[in-house]
Amino acid sequence: MTRTMATPLRVLMLSLVLMIVLFDRAETLPEFPDFETHSRITLSENRGYKDVLIAIADTVPEDGDLIDKIKEVFTEFSKFLYSATNVQHSHGVFFERVSILIPSSWSGNHSSVPHTWETFEASDVRVDNPPKHATRNRNRPFTNKATSCGVQGSFIGLTTDYITNDKYHKARYGDRSKQLAHQWGLFRWGVFKEYPVGGDQHFYAASNGTYEATRCATSITGTKEREDGTDCYIHPMSGQPDNKCRFIDNDTQLLEASLMYKVILRGMKTFCDNEEMTRSNPSTAHNALAPNQQNIQCGCKSIWEVMRRHRDFNSSVIAPLQIDVAPIFRLVKLSRNLIVLVLDTSGSMGGNKRCHILRQAAFNLITHVLHEDQLLAVVTFKEKAQIEIGPTEVGQDRSRLVEALPKNANCTIGGTAIGEGIKRGIDVVFERYGYYSGAQMILLTDGQETAEPRIRNVSDTRLANITVHTIAIGPKATTDLEGVANKTGGRTYEHSDRSAALFNIFTQLAIRDVSDVISIMSEAFDIQNLTKQFTLEAITGYTMTILVGLPEGYLSNTTVYVTKPNGGVINSEQDEFEIITDFELIQIDTDVVPGVWNISVEYPSANTPDFTGTMHVEISRGERSGGKSTTNGFEAAMPEEHSKMRRSGDERPTISIAARWGLPTIDSYQIQTVQVIVSQGYTPVSDAKVNVSVTRPNTTVPKVMLDLYDDGLGADVRKDDGVYTGFFTDFKGTGRYHMEVNVIGEEGVTKLLNDNRVGEGPILPDPNYPNADSEQPSETFTGGFDRFIGGSSFKCMKEELCSGNEDIHPPYRITDLRVTLLGNMTAELTFTATGDDLDRGTASRYEIRVSKNITDLVKRFDSTQLVGNTDDSMDRINRTQLVGSTEFAPIYVSSGNLTAPLPTGQQERFEVKLPDGVGEFSYIFGIVAVDDGGRRSYPSNFASVTANPPEFKTTPIMTTPIMTTTIMTTTMMTTLMTTQITFPIMKSLMSYLIMIILIITILVLLCLIPILIALVYRRRKQSKDDKDTESSSHLPNYGNGNDQVENGVITSDTNANNQGISDAIDYNYPFVSLNPSAGTAVASNYADIVVGGVPVNHYALKQARKVYVAPSEIAEPILGVHNPAFDEDDLAAPPDYPPPRLLIAVQPPSELDDDSDGYKNVSHARNRHAMNMMRGEPAVLVLPPKIKRKMDNTRKAPIRPPRPAASPGKTGPSTGPKGAPGTDESDDEHGYDVPPPTRKGQQ
Repeated sequence: MTRTMATPLRVLMLSLVLMIVLFDRAETLPEFPDFETHSRITLSENRGYKDVLIAIADTVPEDGDLIDKIKEVFTEFSKFLYSATNVQHSHGVFFERVSILIPSSWSGNHSSVPHTWETFEASDVRVDNPPKHATRNRNRPFTNKATSCGVQGSFIGLTTDYITNDKYHKARYGDRSKQLAHQWGLFRWGVFKEYPVGGDQHFYAASNGTYEATRCATSITGTKEREDGTDCYIHPMSGQPDNKCRFIDNDTQLLEASLMYKVILRGMKTFCDNEEMTRSNPSTAHNALAPNQQNIQCGCKSIWEVMRRHRDFNSSVIAPLQIDVAPIFRLVKLSRNLIVLVLDTSGSMGGNKRCHILRQAAFNLITHVLHEDQLLAVVTFKEKAQIEIGPTEVGQDRSRLVEALPKNANCTIGGTAIGEGIKRGIDVVFERYGYYSGAQMILLTDGQETAEPRIRNVSDTRLANITVHTIAIGPKATTDLEGVANKTGGRTYEHSDRSAALFNIFTQLAIRDVSDVISIMSEAFDIQNLTKQFTLEAITGYTMTILVGLPEGYLSNTTVYVTKPNGGVINSEQDEFEIITDFELIQIDTDVVPGVWNISVEYPSANTPDFTGTMHVEISRGERSGGKSTTNGFEAAMPEEHSKMRRSGDERPTISIAARWGLPTIDSYQIQTVQVIVSQGYTPVSDAKVNVSVTRPNTTVPKVMLDLYDDGLGADVRKDDGVYTGFFTDFKGTGRYHMEVNVIGEEGVTKLLNDNRVGEGPILPDPNYPNADSEQPSETFTGGFDRFIGGSSFKCMKEELCSGNEDIHPPYRITDLRVTLLGNMTAELTFTATGDDLDRGTASRYEIRVSKNITDLVKRFDSTQLVGNTDDSMDRINRTQLVGSTEFAPIYVSSGNLTAPLPTGQQERFEVKLPDGVGEFSYIFGIVAVDDGGRRSYPSNFASVTANPPEFKTTPIMTTPIMTTTIMTTTMMTTLMTTQITFPIMKSLMSYLIMIILIITILVLLCLIPILIALVYRRRKQSKDDKDTESSSHLPNYGNGNDQVENGVITSDTNANNQGISDAIDYNYPFVSLNPSAGTAVASNYADIVVGGVPVNHYALKQARKVYVAPSEIAEPILGVHNPAFDEDDLAAPPDYPPPRLLIAVQPPSELDDDSDGYKNVSHARNRHAMNMMRGEPAVLVLPPKIKRKMDNTRKAPIRPPRPAASPGKTGPSTGPKGAPGTDESDDEHGYDVPPPTRKGQQ
């Protein structure tokens, strides 16, 4: 082989190898995004948990009995947990060493030791006062888990009442040990609940075609009952229980699983597992089809399948046969906190005026953020390090601390010895000034190390007792900073030039309670005439500080003034206005007034300098005095009355935010996520605007702007839990990425969800619990507000990933697939569109697969039957893939295009035509999204629809003989085509003869069947007409008395009042208005409405999302007269609307009012509409009031079954709304209940 040929071949081979490697990497992407945890829990050789931290909040009054009760509760829990996990396929875990952190304000002798790393924010279990503003379930335990399947959560929340008051022990929340095991599963092993919460489905179509309750094991028995105690309504078309129906578990049964289901059931003592592992005890087998959060988030894996992947159970460590599982407890008390600032003053800090903004931010830290009794020390370093000031109590000597800050002149020359600075910081904590337990070091630098010792060479063992946080200034700071922070449990930040984030970074690191000092705005600006705005909500107990930082030399010529919401102005003439000359700062301390504030800066020169100024606004607890914060921190430094108020829990904290990256370092093909928590205490804030700006290592490229959502889709695990989450995929170079976050609350939109918890979402009652309340959470509008947080960073180290040149991420999995039976063997699939790269962009196509067997979909998804597209080219692909994988006749999408997905976040809708015929099974669907590179998402959640609904058993699905013949012919031809595809090629003469006979038989049937169907249809039509002539229908009262319901059709003789329309839409009934002016009102507010009559105009057609109109040539044959009210211009649907179905919308002329024959024709038409509706065809009939009154005068009551007896124990007045199903007002005039229907669009 010649050299000229070898070189191209080498290139080709290398290219092939690279393609294989990249494909392999894409295929081995993690199934779920990971999250770094703050927890220090480890597992000992005995399989006991060590370093478990239980923290008591500062607001809890001192109570020695609470400590004893915590020890008692967790000792019993440790024994139960060991028993629940010590099963045949695993070895039990228990609590070996537990620390209890008590507040610094507790003065009693509790035999405690000073804290080191232990803080309230680092705790695994938090004990706090019950939330006073919650309207229900104030003491229910919860877990802040906003992470994906198998990933540890943040903490478990318990109230003091739950720990100490035994009435919550079993009566309401179940056995404490079982409840704690449930919460520990959420927190430690990252599993999910197995009962429905929030918007989850309470019933689903099971594998046998019946509707089952959502639960972990189908062996759990119980009954169905509505929330108001009445019997459930079963929808006549689908057989599904209505959305108010709940499953009431039989609490006398002694089934063992699952502890992630309802722990109030007495027999629960372990977790569900897959069928292979539960053959000896089938009652604990996992129910993979139930649409609970465990199946949705974990891909139908059982609890034990997820647990076995956790490091607690995947190791080979075997515990001794005899072991004491009682924990050893240690009391730890928060001591005075020492913060050591270790600041870079090398020559590079003089560039871009970095030393200048460092001085301004550190001045704010000392004068406004640190509380009076807090200790601060300052260390600076160049080639050498020196201690500028040792540990000093802030309240006693602020001025000396301010003087110790580096001057601008210090940052002109010199190298960088970061390791030397760290060593001097350690000396401050230990040798020179004595040991300060729990000290924190804030290390700030902008450069590479140029002198020894380096960070990596600092091997001082004393560093293990100090928490080191790092701040990188600019993009060139050494990448070794993160190593020392991660090793000591610290946090990492970055501050970029032309930013004000450093003010907020210092605040985040210095305070222990996030509600003590809150940043409203931090923003850089160019020196010129400008005005910046921010908004405050109504807040009590806080004061506000506004800081405007200016470049050196510009303070004297710059004018700054602030305009209050009420129009008042704060300028240099007011007492609140202060000029800090040494730091080029303007400081304004003022009261908090709700509304929009304006900060104006005026500079007379037209020449704008190349350096920016900064604006920083923050609010703090307590009052200001002489520019000093008197109540910014711990209660020991607060006025006595304010300290008591906080401890009593009477003061509700204001809205605060926190932000974090999922992973501190990206060094492999991992998924990076960003989370922003918006809350008021433990109460989530919903419907806020969360905007994240990400600065990348390559400063020449623009910042990445992200909008985060709390909608339970994509990266966001749970809706309405106050945790706004998104993916980050826009990498551009190796190095450090950092974010700045702005959160905006909108007046009348943003809400506090008082009965939800952060990271958990709704704290819902269960029908089994006594005194269960309404599921509707209590909501309070927040008012408009602004919040800011910034600087949190991570490093991207893998060149292939960080370059941004590779498309390595597939679409993220779909988690909200729902399937609804529309009738006529048509299923509607709805879900939210995913993206091209996770949730960004637009996918290229979808693959829908269907099976009768959930196990096949979970384990062999790509081998199950593919649903075909309507497109011919796609159809040919599907036919080749259907060979060898068919459970049904070919199934195709009849509405929608699988090759044209919508952009991410939009609602997708596909209609799938199911094979004719019924059976005792369900169609189970799943979806994958595919991007332009062929990368496939993980399969979606699975959703099912019954193939055995009551409608298909009792009501023939046909409209006209022609339509029926078409359906039958299509079905037979489909069967014939399937036979031709599936059968092998015939080689023998006998095979050919059999095929010919089969074809002849089919042709004969095709000729005979339409004739038979036409005869049957004619006979049934005649029979129905006779019945309609004999009697008219009964219209029982419904709603407010003006609305009527008949045969599943609501009518109204008023001007389409809101109650009637609402009932019609909510309960899946069409709206029949007897007033023609209802057309526009209905169409402008609701979708899926058929409108007719006068006026039916273009306005109505444009307002409704889907409008179906039957023209007069369809209406006239039924009505028997010409209707001049229908004019072609008004009834013509715009071209972007779907074609009309066979639906009638008519307005009879007024001359028919007194015509009996005309009335009979109208009555027949009305009954046909009702029949069509019950077959799944919505219809609206508009009639004049006089005809309606004639119908009322001649109606007769139909024969109905006896009224059902009241359920035992369900006495007392109903709490439902007037006229709602299930209340006395819903009875008709003959004493019969109007059957409660199913809410449209919900399962």
